Amino acid sequence: MEEKNEFKQILQGTLDIIPFTDLMNLISVIKKTGILILETEELKAKFYFNSGELTFIETKTLNKIVADHLLKEGLINDDIWAEMISTTELKYGFSGFNIFHKGYIDALSLANSIRFAIVEIMAKFIGKDKGRFIFEKVDQPFYFPITLSLSVPYLLLNAARVADEKNYYSKEKSLLIKSGINKGKLVFIVKEKIVLTHTLKTGTTIIGSGDKADIQLKFLPLAPLQLRITSTGENFFIDNLEPRNEVLINNEVISRIKLKDGDEIKVGELRILFYVFKKD
Repeated sequence: MEEKNEFKQILQGTLDIIPFTDLMNLISVIKKTGILILETEELKAKFYFNSGELTFIETKTLNKIVADHLLKEGLINDDIWAEMISTTELKYGFSGFNIFHKGYIDALSLANSIRFAIVEIMAKFIGKDKGRFIFEKVDQPFYFPITLSLSVPYLLLNAARVADEKNYYSKEKSLLIKSGINKGKLVFIVKEKIVLTHTLKTGTTIIGSGDKADIQLKFLPLAPLQLRITSTGENFFIDNLEPRNEVLINNEVISRIKLKDGDEIKVGELRILFYVFKKD
């Protein structure tokens, strides 16, 4: 029996504030279960995550890409291909599960074609700076007829390669391939909206409302110099420079602490998500 999920919106924003690759990596690092709804002028897709791993994607083009791939690989014939692309009103808009249940294709072959299609679809989002997204957290994991637990960094690297080959982007290539490796990232959230992202450099970064802060958040009731984040290149530390304003890391009050992937920093109505990409 399929368990009913209750959805809770936790993140929303636009791709000009947080690029697609950073957004996907963020969800992967903080290991959330939920649906990422992403929409640009040309594309719309729903990405299903279980504990930070991608398990399925729902979009209008998935069915055709999978059907074409299965036919090209000689895994289905023309009649089954025609059945796949002509079938309508399917759950998740995908007929691949139907042909699997009918015994036309084995689970591994279908999973490989779905993985291929996901990479192709993700490649089309790379480099897009106009679009919006909402990530909805859920309590229960998603279950599909074919079990997929796909590594987001692996998918992004392959999507970047595909995007390069198809010329979906040009000058962003080096940034996408190396997206955030060994660099700390901060995502600033106010009232569930992403207002800013920042890549940390080696050294210190001051956050506050004053003119001397490196990251100035004048619209928030912060101290002029509220937080100091120190990067040694390997580790990251955070200090509360104004004890009168309580700072919480994962809901625990701190004055100084070493940050780790996925930490949530709270100061009043401000939430800051911290994540860092590590070399394989």
